[in-house]
Amino acid sequence: GCSPCASYQGCQGSDGADEVPQCDGSAQVLCQSRADATVIAAVRPSSVTAGAGTVITFDGDVGAGDVAMWAVHCKADGEAVDVSVGSAPCGIAAPGSYRLCYKASGSPTFVEQLDITLTVLPPTRSRIIS
Repeated sequence: GCSPCASYQGCQGSDGADEVPQCDGSAQVLCQSRADATVIAAVRPSSVTAGAGTVITFDGDVGAGDVAMWAVHCKADGEAVDVSVGSAPCGIAAPGSYRLCYKASGSPTFVEQLDITLTVLPPTRSRIIS
């Protein structure tokens, strides 16, 4: 696990810039700039039905070629979608809680967006969010 990430106090850039700890599922704590971790301010909706293909709207300052993915940890092992138009379909089939991982065009890594999660609910006859 990576429970120390949220309380890790060692993230501060060499120039004094504000940085936040990021967890990739390993024991290593990664430090990212707060600006990179707050590009997306909100998503709508914040919960979807598994496999329904719900379109998610991204509020933030995205640019051409920017991509995002929903993942348990922000490693490059999820399905990245183009978010430069401000929305993208969500095709997650497994119920659970997912973090938003964002990568600006030209950036080598995904950065977890602070306080943005997506809850994927199991499908039932009475609950299909689309």
